[in-house]
Amino acid sequence: MAQDFGLLENLYHNFHHIKERSLSLPFLRHEQVMRNLKGLQGTDHFTITRIGYSYLNRDICLVRLGTGPIKIFLWSQMHGDEPTATASLFDFFNIFTSKQPYLSDLKHFLLNNFTFFVIPMLNPDGAENFNRRNAQDIDLNRDVIKNNTPETRLLIECFKTIKPDFCYNLHDQSTLYSVGMSPQQVMFSFLAPPYDYGKSINPNRLQAMKVIAALKDMLEHFVPDHTARYNDDFEPRAIGDYFQSKGVPTILIECGGLKTDPNKEYIRRMHTLILIHSFISIAQHQYEEYTPDDYFTIPQNEKHLYDVVLRNVYFPDMHKMTDIGINYNYQYDSVLQKLNRSGIIEEIGDLTGYYGLTDMNAEGMTVIPGKVRGGLSPEIDTVKLQNMIKDGYCAWIANTKISSEEFPFITLDTENLQKSFPVERNKRACFTLLYKDKPHYNVIDGILINISAIPFRCANNIAIN
Repeated sequence: MAQDFGLLENLYHNFHHIKERSLSLPFLRHEQVMRNLKGLQGTDHFTITRIGYSYLNRDICLVRLGTGPIKIFLWSQMHGDEPTATASLFDFFNIFTSKQPYLSDLKHFLLNNFTFFVIPMLNPDGAENFNRRNAQDIDLNRDVIKNNTPETRLLIECFKTIKPDFCYNLHDQSTLYSVGMSPQQVMFSFLAPPYDYGKSINPNRLQAMKVIAALKDMLEHFVPDHTARYNDDFEPRAIGDYFQSKGVPTILIECGGLKTDPNKEYIRRMHTLILIHSFISIAQHQYEEYTPDDYFTIPQNEKHLYDVVLRNVYFPDMHKMTDIGINYNYQYDSVLQKLNRSGIIEEIGDLTGYYGLTDMNAEGMTVIPGKVRGGLSPEIDTVKLQNMIKDGYCAWIANTKISSEEFPFITLDTENLQKSFPVERNKRACFTLLYKDKPHYNVIDGILINISAIPFRCANNIAIN
């Protein structure tokens, strides 16, 4: 359906006018959220209220904004490791503090049509350690029946008090979902959650479907072929299914991934535009033009992506040529406040119909285990590291860890006696690919390094200087 995206185009190209620069992904901590809320308190249009505490007694706050008749209830980061929407909400808040003249009409339109109720960080304890679950090790989105967590109880109390007209459940999902069976990465997936096992469509679920269909149209204008529909199996323990069952249109928005946007800053921008467009569509009843068919024609989320796929690799010990699928695992280092990445061999076998964000035909190449070097001094220099990588080494045994953004090198402690890394499923992806019996690529924790090039070149878009 033809729509005018002129305002969104302007915001798309001038997003710096509203982006909250104090918040950078992929991490957001509770203290950052509280600092920004403190900055909003007392400004025009905003009322910030502490509504309760997390299990570890961190403040959980509700932002109220606007005086319009349509009540919108939004919450973000009920999973602590899903911060994209939280940053986007503060970008949205900045519309109302901006002095940009072109935003004036939008600001008054939103304030006069809506009253927004926003919990920007529902799970601050999880966010502190980049953990999906709360401090009780409970998934808040599976606690609506037991109500074991203070965070879930607060959310349900707010819902009952506010009596919203629409609910927005804001999340991040795996970056490895594909748009249907295609190689396209999902940037956003949506769901109008069901309220029963039969996946019935009542008036409020129908409204949520129509809003999502309008958002799909908008995203096709800006980023075609990156939108999907989340699995709609009924989950009675989930908050969105519960709110839908109570007669309130509830919309799940999941931020996915984009290979060129590892920290999701572009996805954050688009998420802010999604929110704005959905509100305009609701206030002007544009979403009512859509049908359930428009919703159900959105391709489903599918798991047909790997971070890396190497095709037609020859395994000499087993006399076979097959494919290798590698995925990255991330562990949060609370001391350094950074994510540590490791590459794991998820699959060895025929990956026809599956795709890699890095996808390479390795026909003619032979895989051998990555080597481990011992007996090196902590003062190892760049030249020695380069030579080690070129010789097929993936790790060294030492007391001192090599810490370098340029070198994806593994340090094993001195008690580790392994000499190489097995090329097997569920093992770290550390191996060498030979071409004509000479090392051509070295794979270190899933990072594919072309060691035949000078400087070394990673097929994963990282240069080794």
